[in-house]
Amino acid sequence: MWVHFNLPCGREVQHRLHSVFRHRIANWEKKRLANGAVLTFHYRNHSSDSLYVCLNLPRVKEPNERETRLTGEAIEQIPLEIMSALKQICSDNDVELVIKDYEFALRKQKARSESEGKSYYRGAPVKEILHFASVGTKIALKILDMVEAGEEYWASDKDLATYITSQLQDELGRGYFWLPEASHFVCNPLLLSEPYLWTLAQSATSTKALEFLRKRVAS
Repeated sequence: MWVHFNLPCGREVQHRLHSVFRHRIANWEKKRLANGAVLTFHYRNHSSDSLYVCLNLPRVKEPNERETRLTGEAIEQIPLEIMSALKQICSDNDVELVIKDYEFALRKQKARSESEGKSYYRGAPVKEILHFASVGTKIALKILDMVEAGEEYWASDKDLATYITSQLQDELGRGYFWLPEASHFVCNPLLLSEPYLWTLAQSATSTKALEFLRKRVAS
């Protein structure tokens, strides 16, 4: 099941931990402890600033009675390597770890938004949200890895934007209805503006985003 590890912390700590978890996630997926991830920044509202580390953990079974906070039995099924790492990282950074049922929380948020007459990811079913969110995250982390390794080959932001859109289309299909929503989960980990991405993909050229990414990964 999808488990949401919520790490309440400010912007600076989120940036530091994002890099840590990016590498951890790659290792956990290689060991088949996790099968998909969503890794996103949240720091626009100081009262709820937090880094979302959401993992699809095959060993954790959905509880019969689901709640937003994950139950003790489900927590016990989280692989020890992942649980120990989360606890240690949170302890080292003075962060309180909150563990949630990610899919159930999305269902509640979707129901709440729609009851208020608001669209939630343009009506996407929760299973579909989980799918395009994990695909977007995979593309974003791949890009950060390429920049870190010096293997990126984009000469301009337009090249990067074109690469992102082509990767999304390859993974989800050229006519995929929720392609713009999926792009959010690429742009968020890269700290890119979504409108900026789509504008670049159509016309303009620049190197500001690339320069920012290189500096960020190098720091």
